[in-house]
Amino acid sequence: MGATPNLPRSILIVDDDPNFCEGLRLALKDRYTVFTADSVQAAREELRKAPPALILLDFRLPDGSGLDLLREIKATHPSIPVILLTAYGSEDLLLRALRAGVRDYFRKPFRLQELLSRIARLLDAAAANQERRTVAEQPAPPYRANGEPAVSPGATARQAPSARSTSAPGIRRAGPITPRAPADP
Repeated sequence: MGATPNLPRSILIVDDDPNFCEGLRLALKDRYTVFTADSVQAAREELRKAPPALILLDFRLPDGSGLDLLREIKATHPSIPVILLTAYGSEDLLLRALRAGVRDYFRKPFRLQELLSRIARLLDAAAANQERRTVAEQPAPPYRANGEPAVSPGATARQAPSARSTSAPGIRRAGPITPRAPADP
């Protein structure tokens, strides 16, 4: 499941309040492809279909905890950023969510513009990280930046001529070279 590429610029909203989901979907639909899930099980099904680029996750869901789902998401899709959205915020919940891998936390009600800004920053950062991973996984190009061919790992190095070989065609070596004594004036 982790090998499936994330849908670019897609967001999964996991929240059991249909009015909240629809309002958020309408606010996001011009910028992103938006999917919704109203339960832990529905979120799992959406994740199996195609992992989104980002997840907006409610803490309390009818069939389980958003925090437990967060742990599952991070185990199978560690690079997907998750933003926790909840009306039941506490310091303890925030600490547990951060330890589980949540990237941000918004307490309901929140300012939509702040959420939109944070979503954009997280998606841009995730795209940059993905690009770095992709570049790092590619083999080195066969040519240098200046256009010269790069030396392949299997190429053999040329050896410099040894002192015993002739240095150029037509020139013979007569014997050892001895320094001459300076001429008398």
